[in-house]
Amino acid sequence: MIGSVHPSKFYTAIGAGKPLLLLGSGQSPLASILAEVGCGWRIDHGDVEAMVARLRHLVTVEGQRELRDKEAASVRACVTRFATSDLRESWASQGDQALREGRRA
Repeated sequence: MIGSVHPSKFYTAIGAGKPLLLLGSGQSPLASILAEVGCGWRIDHGDVEAMVARLRHLVTVEGQRELRDKEAASVRACVTRFATSDLRESWASQGDQALREGRRA
């Protein structure tokens, strides 16, 4: 279900039009989405210096502008990429594919 199922807080943040801050691997599907959609940032797990720098930046005037841009990207992603009907179709398609592959085994 890669690309269709993510941690539930992801959908809550996107649905609320909020940017995301991922503390995790650049290889994760969420990291790819953040980069593609532009709705947040990613910091390697354990990189405290980068986390502190990001948070300090976000309270600056420039950081506040960046925050608003990421919020707008989050809203666009909610409406376009993560619309309920689109996710339902993706889940159904992947479920059908899994069933077909299971029958061949």
